[in-house]
Amino acid sequence: MIEMIAEIRREAWVWLPIIQTMATFVLVVFNVFLIRYHIYTTPSYPILSPHRAEVILEDQQWQWKKGEEETTSTSTPSPKPEAPRLHFLPANEDICTTIEPLICSVKNLRLVVLIPSPPSREGARLAIRNTWGHFAAQRDVVLYCCLIGKVANKQLQQQIENERKTYNDILQLKFLDSQANSILKTIALLKWVGDYCSQADYLLKTEDNVFINMPRLFTYMSSRDPTKNAIYGRVHKNWKTVRNVKSYYYLPKSEYKPAMLPRFIFGGTYLMPARLAKYIYYYSLNRRLIRLADLFVTGVMAEHLKIERLNNRLFHFPPKGITSCTIQNSISIRQVTEEKQFLFWKESFYGNKSCKKL
Repeated sequence: MIEMIAEIRREAWVWLPIIQTMATFVLVVFNVFLIRYHIYTTPSYPILSPHRAEVILEDQQWQWKKGEEETTSTSTPSPKPEAPRLHFLPANEDICTTIEPLICSVKNLRLVVLIPSPPSREGARLAIRNTWGHFAAQRDVVLYCCLIGKVANKQLQQQIENERKTYNDILQLKFLDSQANSILKTIALLKWVGDYCSQADYLLKTEDNVFINMPRLFTYMSSRDPTKNAIYGRVHKNWKTVRNVKSYYYLPKSEYKPAMLPRFIFGGTYLMPARLAKYIYYYSLNRRLIRLADLFVTGVMAEHLKIERLNNRLFHFPPKGITSCTIQNSISIRQVTEEKQFLFWKESFYGNKSCKKL
């Protein structure tokens, strides 16, 4: 018996260096994997860049030029149907068929991003995921791309379901997805954030054709106070209510009686403290909706709740000539195609200082 134990000890001393070598190799491979993952998911552009442009441009005396106002007010899709009633959104029920509330349960959640999207625009959603949507890999950012209504087409619904299972970033609502229900999607967005993500510092609402320069946005957020009752974006003021039925911005008197619109955020992208979402939602339960979602949320309701709307020119409309410097110094740019999402994403980190046209 003693001889057997001695033999086992001799064999153990032979195998011990081999086992230690193998363990070291496994640890090295694992560390290399972590380093490569960090490099892939973390941008090289610093959030607080020393050469950043001035971002505190709020509440300046910016006005629409007369020519721009006439152009937008005469673009002519046929008038939308009357705005829907809020009975489609029960106050005490979940408005999504698929919910992952635990995703917002992380500590120190800095930003939640929600993007309403038509069901058929899978390519636009994929472009966001592969560009600026990568910031959702950070533990302090939650991004849902996107907010989609119910779909009657079974084949399209199956595609959406497959997309949801693949990326786990789609909230599908319980009412039909349509242009007339776009206001419901925005109100549902506020309800969901109020129910599950109100502890986040900020909520960014944007659209699937908008490029977001996330490092620039984080820089701007770091200069703001999340306890301030304010909504940030491109402010529109002193705009008359459009009564032309051929205009996209048409509002009948049955929905909105005043001849002048309140100060509101224009352009589909705005930033606000996430805690305000539930207050705006519950106030909307006692109001008749209007068909212009941004006007309703950042204008009508913000006015009633005495929430400031603060202007920042870095929330851009599509400029005539976009350069690499425009992209690097912007927070958002509208009307961006799927292909340009990738180009803008590259330029926001690696663009040179020559400000070349794109």
